[in-house]
Amino acid sequence: RCSRVMSTNCTVTYHTTCPEACPFKAPSSTFPCLFQCVNEMDCSAGNRGLGLADNASYLCKQCEIRNCRRCTSEKICAECYDGFLLHDDGTRCFLAVERHMHVWKIWTCLRILVGGLLLVGFVYRCILRGENKHRVQNQRAIHRAMQHRHLTKVQKWSMSQGEPVQRYPLSTNVHLDHLVGEGMALFYNNLVFLMIFACVAWFTTWGIHHLSGVSEITGTLRVGDFLTTLTTRNRLLEHAISVPGNEPALVISPLRSCGKASSSDVGEKMKKYAELSFWGMGFLYVVSFALSLAYAGFQKRASNAYKRRSTTMNDYAICVTGLPPHLTNEDELCLWLQEEFCKATGKQDTDKEVAISGVSIGYDYTDRAGEVECMIDRLIESVEVAHGHYGAEETTAAIAKPPGATLDELLNEDKKTVHAWFQQGSAQAMRSSGEVFVVMRHKAGVQAMLQHFQHNCELYHPMDPKTKLRFTDTKNEPVSTCWWHFGVTHMRVWGRLAFASVKLLLMIGMVQLMFVKPIAEHVILPYVSGGNPAGGSMFVMAGTFLGWLNMMMCIQIYFTSYDLGFHRKDRRDVVIFWANFLLTLINTVFQIVITAVQVYNQSAEDLGPESFFEVRSVVRFAKELALARNIFLMLNPGMFFVGNLMCPIMAGVVPYLWNLFLMKVIYVWQCLPRPLLRLLRLLVPWAPDNIDRYPVRYAEKGLEGMELGLPWDCAGNIMFPLICCSLLPVASPYIWEVFRGLFCWACFYYCFCRYMHLRFFKAQYYTTRMVDCHVNIAWGIPLSVIASSWCIWALRTDRIPGVTTWWEKWALTAAAFCLSYLLWYVTYMFKVRPFSRDDLRWDSDLDDPPVDEVKNSTLYTWYNCNPVYALKCKHLIVHESSNGRFLRTLDGKRFRNPIASGWDGESVRFFEIGKEYLLLRPDVQQGVHDRPGSKLAFESYFDPVLQYLDNSDQGPDALYALLKPTANGEEKWNAVRPLVEPLTTAVQPYTEAVERTWEAGATPFHTTSSQSQDPFGTMASGRG
Repeated sequence: RCSRVMSTNCTVTYHTTCPEACPFKAPSSTFPCLFQCVNEMDCSAGNRGLGLADNASYLCKQCEIRNCRRCTSEKICAECYDGFLLHDDGTRCFLAVERHMHVWKIWTCLRILVGGLLLVGFVYRCILRGENKHRVQNQRAIHRAMQHRHLTKVQKWSMSQGEPVQRYPLSTNVHLDHLVGEGMALFYNNLVFLMIFACVAWFTTWGIHHLSGVSEITGTLRVGDFLTTLTTRNRLLEHAISVPGNEPALVISPLRSCGKASSSDVGEKMKKYAELSFWGMGFLYVVSFALSLAYAGFQKRASNAYKRRSTTMNDYAICVTGLPPHLTNEDELCLWLQEEFCKATGKQDTDKEVAISGVSIGYDYTDRAGEVECMIDRLIESVEVAHGHYGAEETTAAIAKPPGATLDELLNEDKKTVHAWFQQGSAQAMRSSGEVFVVMRHKAGVQAMLQHFQHNCELYHPMDPKTKLRFTDTKNEPVSTCWWHFGVTHMRVWGRLAFASVKLLLMIGMVQLMFVKPIAEHVILPYVSGGNPAGGSMFVMAGTFLGWLNMMMCIQIYFTSYDLGFHRKDRRDVVIFWANFLLTLINTVFQIVITAVQVYNQSAEDLGPESFFEVRSVVRFAKELALARNIFLMLNPGMFFVGNLMCPIMAGVVPYLWNLFLMKVIYVWQCLPRPLLRLLRLLVPWAPDNIDRYPVRYAEKGLEGMELGLPWDCAGNIMFPLICCSLLPVASPYIWEVFRGLFCWACFYYCFCRYMHLRFFKAQYYTTRMVDCHVNIAWGIPLSVIASSWCIWALRTDRIPGVTTWWEKWALTAAAFCLSYLLWYVTYMFKVRPFSRDDLRWDSDLDDPPVDEVKNSTLYTWYNCNPVYALKCKHLIVHESSNGRFLRTLDGKRFRNPIASGWDGESVRFFEIGKEYLLLRPDVQQGVHDRPGSKLAFESYFDPVLQYLDNSDQGPDALYALLKPTANGEEKWNAVRPLVEPLTTAVQPYTEAVERTWEAGATPFHTTSSQSQDPFGTMASGRG
């Protein structure tokens, strides 16, 4: 019958004939022994890849033209698929949107634009302009930034005797050494758990596949792409048929390539496969659930063990809330709390359980965060200048307003501002957020005071006798505290979070509707309808654009979470994890849906939703086989390995060299007209408005590396297992290979992250287990997918009676998913109790060093991480006497609270990643800064080359030196003058007009007339 899917036992292919109305055989794309009888016009209707009707063999074959619906010969197409246009000569089908969008014209314009900019830069730098008079200082700033980038990476700093800074080896034990907090140790534990889970799933699915005998019928199919294998000469000859009486002639046919498999064989094997899958999915779910629960408990114990083993500033602080907002004198507050502690316990202030080291007030400066940040920059610059690391002319004072102000003058202005903050009755008075960190001298005091004031007595401050003070343990380190958000109340935070969630969901939805959907409809689906993977220049542009959109979405996620107002960094990291996981999930679902559409559009067999639960369907089995193969190829090696390996290049090498190039173009070479330089300035991170001066501080920030982002990494730890588990309802040999790939990825990713975290990323601290707890909560999603797969195989084997319609089966599958997730969430929250710290107890027999000793290894304290307190110490408390000693006074009284300091405890310092060397002794600082980078860091190989080019006559400066007239160089100018004069005559009036127009309306960027002079004196001498 015409257009009906039929099967053959493959040995009688030579004698198989079709009716005259449809004489051509179209082999199925899903299973070789299936075919349809079609007419000449409908060859590709049964199989999207077969558009050529061969009148000699009466078989539908492939032609050489991709995306062709109907071919008249091997190299001529008569009709293309929808979404494609046929070329005039019939030799190719090209995407219709390429003609409508004039893609080739766009590419040509981009090439002309880039080439024109290079030409203009060459001419402008070497012929029309002179050197930037600040190029030497700007070049030094860029070199300083290149050295600063090495210092921002994860390293072991110490103020004790010996080596001040050491690199951690890649094999370092992250559980024993305090690198960036317990978050890193828990992250690597998660990867080890994924290895164990992948092994369990790998061997379970491997056993199901081989015990069921399905491997016998998929031996030839699992090779993969049927459309490519059946057309190869060796493949056809391997299964050739010898017809008795016609020797030595052989008959070859694609229908013979299925080996011993037939439709009846497939049905029987699938029935056995379904039975084993039911028991296997049950075993996998129970074992995975038990392993996950045991792992969750292990993570909590590992977190507590890490805290007991690593002594940090977190162990010495108590968070007190409810204090009056106008209480901003640390000395008075410290003395009052010490008296209350002694009075409540009856002990002396020297006792380990009550002795207070100092307090650090969380100030409410949300409305002046930008001002505080600029003042902190100047504080750090003043220390750099004082130690001779660079000159005062290379600081931000060079571009400050009013022009001409020196760093000392700006520091004096900062001093007046800080005095106004803490002057009684001032309109600019700084207020406290009511949250204070009380730093005890010993860890024993934290536990004693918390137990006393949380259970035994209440405390009220005399200035506010109605508000009870609340004592809680401090869950984070000072370096991971968001000091600028202490003025944001918890209600405002949750309101902002709700608004940000809606905004991000709307943004993701708009991106999908406005960009992803049109690209899928007009670029990807036309290829899919033709049974081919997407490709071509338009696909490259679309992929690049989607990648750029995803990058913009990630940046938006980062800054949105940054502005929410959380007081602790770990809560912000949780928002980043869930937002990134949602974005990754949507992108992954989009890819899988496109892959499924491509597979199911390969042929015309109609598979409704009810066929998903059929066991004996040969067509469904073949479709699932092809789907699993495509997803396997999508994961391995692409998503598993290639994407990770591209990260150091696309997130490291490329932006590093690109930013360096832009910095040189704008601030050193100035090889473009100033309006273009101002436009390029927008592409440089942390670029100042001024394009003549480039302070070191801006250069350092602009060249810093990508931050160590555990929340971003953890999203993949859930997404990859989720994709693999989503294939469990599919019958395919690629299932166990996918889990084998997951195991290999976990092993590879463990080693890869070691390198990235210790040699590539900028250091960031993750000092709590908050992110890991939410990763474990999200782990319930892959577990629930296993549960729903178990339900699907139960329905396929008719083990759940009373469920007959397809929608009831799908509803039951969804219910299994939801119930499984609910079971995991309830068990995890009430059995493991991840957010509880009741089982964390300090061993009194362990060493309890004073807090001042711990500072030698951490470098950061509760004082030098507090921006406002650091400025207060610098401009209000610490005074240098005539004999060089530091005096500490406030309001005419001696100030006893510890100050924000470094190694000596006297000079004011602010802790910042990459600036740890400023907290060390002056005699070791320069040695630390000049220390060479790691041999495993890619910057170590680029920096010497770049510095050599900067210090030599290579590049634009070489030609400029050749052309520039000198006392003995007039001959050189005369040699090139005939070529240069027409160009200078044509370009000079336009560049001068543009500059006059721009500077007339842009006063912040106004420059002196000396920077607009002709370097060759051509205007005065009449040369152009």
